[in-house]
Amino acid sequence: MTGRTRTGSITEQMDDKTVEMIISKLAPKLTAKIESQFEKLSKHFEQMEAKINSLVDKLTSIEEVAESNKVEIKSMNDRMDKLEQKLKSNTLRIIGLDEEPNENLIAKVSNLLNNVLKVPCTQQDFNNIYRTGKIKNQTKPRTIMISFISHMKRNQIYAAKKLLKGTNMYINEDLTKLQYSLYGIAKNKFGNKNVWSSNGRILARVGTDVKSIEKHMFTIDID
Repeated sequence: MTGRTRTGSITEQMDDKTVEMIISKLAPKLTAKIESQFEKLSKHFEQMEAKINSLVDKLTSIEEVAESNKVEIKSMNDRMDKLEQKLKSNTLRIIGLDEEPNENLIAKVSNLLNNVLKVPCTQQDFNNIYRTGKIKNQTKPRTIMISFISHMKRNQIYAAKKLLKGTNMYINEDLTKLQYSLYGIAKNKFGNKNVWSSNGRILARVGTDVKSIEKHMFTIDID
């Protein structure tokens, strides 16, 4: 073995020892630093998790309040619809009665009720009579609204509406926007002849049964 070879071997041994010594000195510091960083990251993730859980709790609370408000609004709307329908309970709509300029509407309606429907009526039976809307089509008369003093008289007129069959005139109840929407949907589903209204309620003949049509049966968008 030459002198150069022995010198190289000694140098390698010294280098290995030096590396081991350096590693043994640095290892505790590196380990401590890694553990410190890991602990910081763990705390950071715990804080983030706590914030996320807090946000989830807040969102859940908001959703619960929103759902509660939704139920309350629905209940309020239903109560308002029933109240509005009650206010309309003495009113009927006459559709198709000819319209003339400067007409005497009370006399014209009285003639229809007394002579066609055969229900005795005087001016004292009416609370109000008027046509709705603006004149847009001279060939199509506007609807007449009749508000009666007596609910009994109103019911007599409504019961006699069948005598208008074949005359192109109709008498309908004055329905709320919601009930009118239900009325249209029910007619499309069950047929015109199988759907009618009675005291503000929509009824439909389904087979041999008569069913009350309610809002929850359909998806309705009321503006």
